Amino acid sequence: MFARSSTGKGGPPGEKAILELNPERRERILELTGWRSLEAGTLNLAVDDTVLDLLRQSEPDMTEDASTILYPEPWKHIPAIRKAYLYYKATACAPLSSAEVLVRRAQIPVPGRVELFAAQNIRTTLKVSEGDLLQIELDDPAELLARMRNEWEEERRFHSNEGKEERERWVVTEFLKIRGIQFGPEEIVSAEQAHSTDVQFRAAEFQVKEIASPDERRQRDIKEIHARVSGAKQLRDLIGPSAVYDTPPVVAGGPLVYNTVAKLSKDPRYFPSKNKTDLLLYVTHSRASLPSVWTLDWSQFSQLGWRSISCLIKDQAHVIFAAEAAPDFLRSA
Repeated sequence: MFARSSTGKGGPPGEKAILELNPERRERILELTGWRSLEAGTLNLAVDDTVLDLLRQSEPDMTEDASTILYPEPWKHIPAIRKAYLYYKATACAPLSSAEVLVRRAQIPVPGRVELFAAQNIRTTLKVSEGDLLQIELDDPAELLARMRNEWEEERRFHSNEGKEERERWVVTEFLKIRGIQFGPEEIVSAEQAHSTDVQFRAAEFQVKEIASPDERRQRDIKEIHARVSGAKQLRDLIGPSAVYDTPPVVAGGPLVYNTVAKLSKDPRYFPSKNKTDLLLYVTHSRASLPSVWTLDWSQFSQLGWRSISCLIKDQAHVIFAAEAAPDFLRSA
């Protein structure tokens, strides 16, 4: 972990200014830590994103509702973005000394950053300067590491071939929840392996297809992290360089969905059954536009031969087309 310089002119206010606007935050921190004083401001640390994941796996000592925090104009929107602030008691260790600190990350964090609160100036107490390495020790690191092993093993399994049916049922479950359809989990059933569709729900026969970002490397990343966590002897073994990704360009979601359906419609595997199949597209392409800005001739989907076509994208679920033979809950959407 490395010290990170504060934001330059024109950026959001520092923690010193935020504490002045929100004296109740200072009181909450003093009550949590038992400190008699609180250093004005925080020490910003640039960290590997694995550190943020480590904190996510650990139960915070305090959760602060971001809606209770005031920012000045033009930065009033920042707390709404962060949703909540999570605080963790810890010890910061430098080569010559150590100090009690309070680590903070947001629920929706700034990538690669955490902040440290302390009773006194951390740089002075620990005799550190820009670029020095700090070791942050949380309570019970062995328990945290064990929990991370279990969670990443479950993540690996869920995204493997072994977890395919569970992933498909999850997509259907999310689609139904967002559509406001009441159901019991026992109603969502994976079809038999020889069946032409993936998931059965009442009269629906869902074929689930994902539309991912180009060069999707989710499974590879999960396998790599799972291997790192499984082989770690201590938390510090998980700290390493962050992965670097190319950001794909923004794409129009409507044509992306239509072209995918059109391509599937030409696949001979679906010729015998697509008029009895409810196609459900799960869009995970990170840069696809949302349906609210799509400009499409929706009637063109009716010519592709499916009984119904639906789409799950982020927190939105849409029925694009439903023929007369489609289940009632899709036709009435």
